[in-house]
Amino acid sequence: MPPLPLRSITILVAVCFVTAIGCERTQERPTVRTVDDLLAGARYIDEGDSLPRIEYADGSVTLNDRCMVRQAKLNLKLSPVFVNGLPIGFC
Repeated sequence: MPPLPLRSITILVAVCFVTAIGCERTQERPTVRTVDDLLAGARYIDEGDSLPRIEYADGSVTLNDRCMVRQAKLNLKLSPVFVNGLPIGFC
């Protein structure tokens, strides 16, 4: 198996760091009852950026700006995985 590119390692280390230290929320987010509700309000933060982050209906923003697997733009239709209450997006 070939070694991971430096960019992938950097992203993985950043995700692990945020996961390890946790994150305190000071702003209360709106209640979202289903995954469909969460994805219905999903939007790109900066449309002009080639790799924008996603903001979901509950106000949470993805930690990553690109897919960890393909290094491509995040997909609005795929459900994120929440780690310590913070979303990780996929392509």
